[in-house]
Amino acid sequence: MSLPSLDEVKKIRRQLGLTQAQVAKLAGVSQSLIAKIENGRTEPSYLHVKRIFEALDRETHKVRPELTVGEVCSKRLVTSTLAEKISDAVGLMRRHQISQLPIFEGEVQVGSLTEQT
Repeated sequence: MSLPSLDEVKKIRRQLGLTQAQVAKLAGVSQSLIAKIENGRTEPSYLHVKRIFEALDRETHKVRPELTVGEVCSKRLVTSTLAEKISDAVGLMRRHQISQLPIFEGEVQVGSLTEQT
């Protein structure tokens, strides 16, 4: 089983509106471990990482059904153009901690660049 990058812990936790302590309790780990993971100060065991992502996944699926897309989508749109170098686009994605970058030609979206791409 492949787990997401540890960089995703903070991002997902914030999207869910959870504190580090809440995630720790849900995953059965300490709050200090969550803090160290989010700050890149530790290399946790596979078991701990698995438990954390399983807890976040459970909470993700508990999202209120009455939420609208507008309430959870990113408000700040980061984009690129067809002429931009891949390395620059990847740099944007890393700087803004996003996994997908819409690509525009003028004012028309013509595609997207993802982490996997």
